[in-house]
Amino acid sequence: MADLVVKDAAWVFLKLRPLWPLQLELVDAKYQVPSLDYFLGAALADLIDQKPYVPEFMDCDDFALWFKAICSITYGITSVGLVRDYSSKHGYNVVVFQAGNIMLWEPQTDSLVFLSSRNRKRYSLKFGRILV
Repeated sequence: MADLVVKDAAWVFLKLRPLWPLQLELVDAKYQVPSLDYFLGAALADLIDQKPYVPEFMDCDDFALWFKAICSITYGITSVGLVRDYSSKHGYNVVVFQAGNIMLWEPQTDSLVFLSSRNRKRYSLKFGRILV
């Protein structure tokens, strides 16, 4: 399996459909989608989880935005989304993988979260926005 494959926005949109009713904004026509192994190598190499948490200045939404940017700029992974989960008052990431599955990524702790077994208070996914 290649590290990255190119998929169009319609494919990415359909894979993220289970996250409705969150508002979804896709900003590109094509995305570079990682294999799980390539993503984990990139995600575990970043140093974001070692940064200090500072409420309102370097908090969850900042960690998630920074992680999205590093994935794109450093590793070419553009199918990482920024989740602004208003219902749980938390910011984190969602990743679309080549196999078509999606998972949540917690950049503050370097944790991959399965949708089916997520902490529904921390990752409620009831009301919010996703930027990919």
